[in-house]
Amino acid sequence: MAAIRTEARLGHPLYYSGVQAQVPSLLRAAERVFGSWAAAVEAAGFDYSEIRRYKVWTRERVLERIRMWHEKGADLSWRNVSLELDPSLAAATLHAHRFTSWAEALTAAGLEPTDVARYRRWTLLMILQELQRLVEEQVPLDQETLTRLAPDLRAAIYRVEGGLEALHLARTRQQASSESVASPEQEHPAPIRSRQSKSKRNVPA
Repeated sequence: MAAIRTEARLGHPLYYSGVQAQVPSLLRAAERVFGSWAAAVEAAGFDYSEIRRYKVWTRERVLERIRMWHEKGADLSWRNVSLELDPSLAAATLHAHRFTSWAEALTAAGLEPTDVARYRRWTLLMILQELQRLVEEQVPLDQETLTRLAPDLRAAIYRVEGGLEALHLARTRQQASSESVASPEQEHPAPIRSRQSKSKRNVPA
């Protein structure tokens, strides 16, 4: 299910033929576990009846939907839209190069992305939790990806005290995780000795 959510966050299509063309291994695994692709998508928290309509999305329909949610006072941060409010809108926005980023779509709809990012009152704990979730879903934490997929989080990282340190820590963990997968034989590296303990070692006569 995490893999399906990651595909949605990256703006990749979740309708059957789109997944079959881009990530057939995910499709086969989902069908093996859930019985059908539709059931797997539903289990990941998405409405598959909406997913199937991605092909009829247009730039103008995306903008109209954004404005509609804005008029209703909805939280239009990328995380909320892609995971809770309207995943079909999130995927349609980035699919087929309709928009290069969520921020671009918000601007085209007449909204200010930085204002949307401020909708949530971010705390350092919230930033840490969100970064950890991205690490678990193997979403890159480079500036370009954060700007495109999580502009609200990126803004909070620079605004909240300790945010940059949290980002650095998350990147370090992500890199370490990638290296451990690439080199499983190094899963249990030798402990690093402190300078103090090294200096106290007995030198043989």
